[in-house]
Amino acid sequence: MQKSSEFLVVSKSSYLLASFGRVACHTSLIAGAFVVIAAALKNFFGLQYKVAFQRRFFKATNKVPVSAVDTSLDEVIPFRPAYVQTYMDFTTFWIRIVGFLIKTASDKRLGSAAIKDIRGFLNTIAAIYLHAAEVYRVNMSTTKRPAYYGNFQFVVIHLVDPHLMCIPSLHVMLAIASYTMFADIMGKWRQDEALHALSGPVRGHALAISSSILFVKQHSVNCISAAMYAMYKFNARLFPLNEAYQFVKDLPLGEIPGEIQTKIIEYIRKKFDLFLKQGENSGDWKAPLLDFLSQNDPSF
Repeated sequence: MQKSSEFLVVSKSSYLLASFGRVACHTSLIAGAFVVIAAALKNFFGLQYKVAFQRRFFKATNKVPVSAVDTSLDEVIPFRPAYVQTYMDFTTFWIRIVGFLIKTASDKRLGSAAIKDIRGFLNTIAAIYLHAAEVYRVNMSTTKRPAYYGNFQFVVIHLVDPHLMCIPSLHVMLAIASYTMFADIMGKWRQDEALHALSGPVRGHALAISSSILFVKQHSVNCISAAMYAMYKFNARLFPLNEAYQFVKDLPLGEIPGEIQTKIIEYIRKKFDLFLKQGENSGDWKAPLLDFLSQNDPSF
């Protein structure tokens, strides 16, 4: 149980390599992995670099707008570089989950049906990139982040991330998808209690990733509300309202004074509720997010 929990929530190169190796043993999962890679390259990296290049070198009037989405609450959240390891684990986290699911399916001899479930996990990850990009393609967003290069991870962040895709936060969306799909699959497979108990640590790590985005100043509190709304609209069965509200309450914000924590939690929930209310009156799920972005001054 302890080793399994560590594999799922601790970022180690050996765990990541083990997960890649397990995927490589299944042809159908290799195909699914390439679908995810293609989705990320097209809808995250490619799209973001294209817009950054256009804004840097061309003066066309039809450029994709980029809105600043910081709030006064973000200013009182301390910058904590130590959280960068957790922040950067948002991709390797779900990859380790896939590796764990493959091993579990093999150990329990669950057969091709279980591999199909894992392929569905991969397809969902790819679909989330496409879902979020529906907003990015119309209006991108950014936040104020310190020009901090104190360790290798921040050097990589500043080199490869133009920082134009804040709303909705893919970090939070993928973290939510990872723990909800893990719990869903574990419930479907109906394995022993020890395996079911792993859903708690997995959810805890997803929460830690989601709050880390604030401490490394890569996102605003607005980005969390937007990500929750986007995930609810993406799949309300996996992320129902009761879980969304509990998710907000459980966000680990320990280094922030208690009264400020309360304000942050209340703000995230109220903004989420506002997006939900606005979304009820629109046939387009992304309309509330685009309306919000259009009300914020362009960042540059």
